[in-house]
Amino acid sequence: MIYIYTKDVEILKYLEDTISPAKSKYIEDIEQAKDDSCVIIDFNTCAKDLYSFLKKNYKKSIKIIVLDNKPKNDIAKILLSNGVRAYGNMYMLPIHLNSCLETVKNNQIWVYPEFIESIMSELNKKYNQEVKSSLTDILTDRQKELLDLLLKGFSNQEISDKLEISLHTTKVHISNIYKKLGVNNRISLSKLFIT
Repeated sequence: MIYIYTKDVEILKYLEDTISPAKSKYIEDIEQAKDDSCVIIDFNTCAKDLYSFLKKNYKKSIKIIVLDNKPKNDIAKILLSNGVRAYGNMYMLPIHLNSCLETVKNNQIWVYPEFIESIMSELNKKYNQEVKSSLTDILTDRQKELLDLLLKGFSNQEISDKLEISLHTTKVHISNIYKKLGVNNRISLSKLFIT
C-alpha cells in the first residue's frame, strides 16, 4: 500500500491518478502509515508535519518519499540525512514516479537527477582540491610561490621582477617544478590545477 499525505486536494487527485487508486490511500496524519509501507508526502503543504515526524523516533520501516514543487539541494541533504528514502519533483512524469516507488520499495534511495549532479560536482571539487594539495606538498615554499604566479599567467620576467630573483634562477625553479610535477610546459601544468 502507498499512503499519500497532503493538504492539497489537487495534489491528492494527481497522485491518486498517477499511482492508481487501487494501490494508494489518503491519510490525514503520517502516523497512520503502517510498517513496511511507502508514504508520499507533499512537502509544500506538509513540511512542518514531516519535520515533526522525523524528529520523533519514527518507525524506520516506513519508507518516506517527499515530493516538492521545486526540489532544492539543501533540503534534499537534510531529508536524506534524516531517513527519507526519496526526494523529487511533485510533477515528475508518471514513469519516473513509478520508478521512484519501485526503488524505494526495494530499500534503495531515489533522488532527482540534478541533485546527483550537484553532489558529484561537490565531490569532484573536493577531490580536485585534495589532489592539488597533495601535488603542491612536494614543492618547496619558494616553488609554491612561483607555481602560484605561473598559474596566474605571469611571464618568466614578471616572476623574476616580482620575486626579486634573477631570470636564470626563475627558469631553474620552473624547471624543477615541472620535474617534480611530471609536466614539461605551462599548458600541462595548468591542466593539473585548472579543472
